[in-house]
Amino acid sequence: MNNYNILLNFALSKRIKNKTFIILNCIVGIVVALLFFVDTYIEKLMPDLFEKPIIYVSDTSLYTFMNDYLKDNFEIEIWNQNTNVIDSNNKYLIDINEEFDITIYEDTNELELSIIQNTLLQYVQLMNYSTLLSEGRLVDKEIVVHRLVEIENSKGENWGFVVVTAIYFFAMSFASIVANDVVYEKATRMMELILTSTTATVHLFAKLSAGWLVLLIQLGLIVFDILCCFIARILYDRFEGLFILFKKLGYIDSGYQFSVSRLIELIKDNYETVLYIVVALIIMFLGILLIQAVLVILSSYISNIEEAGNIQSPFYLLFLAAYYLTIFLDNAQSMSQGLGRTLSILPFFSMLFMPCRIFNYNVGWGEITYSIINALLGLVVVLIFGSNLYKKGVLDYSNTSLINKLHN
Repeated sequence: MNNYNILLNFALSKRIKNKTFIILNCIVGIVVALLFFVDTYIEKLMPDLFEKPIIYVSDTSLYTFMNDYLKDNFEIEIWNQNTNVIDSNNKYLIDINEEFDITIYEDTNELELSIIQNTLLQYVQLMNYSTLLSEGRLVDKEIVVHRLVEIENSKGENWGFVVVTAIYFFAMSFASIVANDVVYEKATRMMELILTSTTATVHLFAKLSAGWLVLLIQLGLIVFDILCCFIARILYDRFEGLFILFKKLGYIDSGYQFSVSRLIELIKDNYETVLYIVVALIIMFLGILLIQAVLVILSSYISNIEEAGNIQSPFYLLFLAAYYLTIFLDNAQSMSQGLGRTLSILPFFSMLFMPCRIFNYNVGWGEITYSIINALLGLVVVLIFGSNLYKKGVLDYSNTSLINKLHN
């Protein structure tokens, strides 16, 4: 145990006190801070982002009414047959015939569309009041939305791509950390000196534990950065500037007010979503542990740093193939009852497929539990059988191929 602690502390100290690790976390902290205070600079860097959407109306009285109500959020202009608004972003056309026809030429913000529809309802009420007094009748006009470009529901697909890509690059950045340390120690003959004081099994578990702890420390530092920026933002303006930005971009209702108590209530109301996120992180973490363990065991048979690519490159290509396979199979049929569902409960593949299913599709807790158990069993099997291979590999300096080394 003493040798294990010494090796673990040495590996952690070497990794955490590394300049690259420190610089990387400083950059991550800066990025998190920029995201939390994005409203303080985004308007200056991207002024076009805040251009008001344009509403073209064909009726002068409607133009006057909408200009009074919506001039803070929209540009209102009179439309005629010579006005060219086709194939333009953020533009709406309202024509009055037997009904209010809202024509949308491009994909649009649903909140903006809701505001326009509510304004038209108020206009109808005003018309009913005037016509009822003057003519004794009510105006019956429906509001119809006419979309020239069909809006496909790609929200789930986008989230799937984001989740899988984030997991892929996060795993890639940590996969070879410990493996390269083993290759370096063996290439410089430090391994022989280390194994005079401890066993290869202790060395393996100390190296893997160090790699896993570094991963946890990295995640903890990211969470710490988020919490610090969250507290700083509350002290700065209680997120008022950030929510003003979201209102300008049309992501939230203009009447929405932020408070810490409302955030707590939101978390309580969506506790299952928070639980899903935690479970997805656990599955991702187990997958990264498995990748690190396999790479460390295989790298123990490498005698010099130049040969590391001969083993690691094919493994990265396999991981890249799994990444593209996840994106290719990210559809309801495959993830619900096809190949994607099967791969999501298998070790290695589950770190990509299961989080994707969790965030985009309905997944039962039975399947999630089964996936976690399989990931744990896969890791245990690799460690049990891999420790014997590691004992042979760390002292094998022959020039034979990896297959022959593993066979012997």
